[in-house]
Amino acid sequence: MRTIKIITVEDDPYFLRIMNQSIRKLIDSPVFEGYTFEIKSFSTGHEALEEVAVSVDILVIDLVLPPSGKGKNIQGLDILREIEARKRQCDIIVVSGEVNIERVSVFFGNRVKGFVPKDENMINRLVRLVEVLLLKRIGCTEIPGQN
Repeated sequence: MRTIKIITVEDDPYFLRIMNQSIRKLIDSPVFEGYTFEIKSFSTGHEALEEVAVSVDILVIDLVLPPSGKGKNIQGLDILREIEARKRQCDIIVVSGEVNIERVSVFFGNRVKGFVPKDENMINRLVRLVEVLLLKRIGCTEIPGQN
């Protein structure tokens, strides 16, 4: 069985830690028993770009990322463009404090499966989206908790 690789890219250490803890808790549920997962986290676009260039199944990415000191500042949009250019087959969830529907809607044709604004419900929305994408990846036809 193939490993499902999840990459999270977020510059805020608190959000990054909570996102990863929540995703780990999700994949530890009995629904995903028997499947192998790899979760990698990055706080800058430079770090993430190198990993995304190799492989990723699900990418959770903040649009606004800080400079890394390694030349040009790489933002979430740059990473999405790289994924598109390399024709990577991954599902993308955009997480951002910038709630600009026009800007976000541009990405929905580029494998972006959802947008999660940074608000009090962020983690719940994010975990639900990741769960739906994982269930589709493993071929589950019924989503637990939905009738």
